[in-house]
Amino acid sequence: MADIIRKSFNKHYTCYRFGGDEFFIIGNETDKEKIEYQLRTMTNNLAKMREKGIQLPTVSYGYSIFKGGEKLDFHKTLKEADDQMYHFKRIHKAYAARKAT
Repeated sequence: MADIIRKSFNKHYTCYRFGGDEFFIIGNETDKEKIEYQLRTMTNNLAKMREKGIQLPTVSYGYSIFKGGEKLDFHKTLKEADDQMYHFKRIHKAYAARKAT
């Protein structure tokens, strides 16, 4: 997983394994479209590996953009990304449940 994540993001991002199955990808990009492009690259790379028969876990992600203008609150920024990730998980579960019926 770490290798796929690392290869999916360009030089403007640094990828960290936070622990267990959690990774942080930190960058200086503030353009939502560019961030989402990088995330799609990652999910596409994972899909390609799965097509080759490599079993990989599903991935949920969230992100937060700090645009400055106030003191950086890392915990607030992390919570925003975490909340978005859980929202993504709920949508994915609902979609999978509808698809299964």
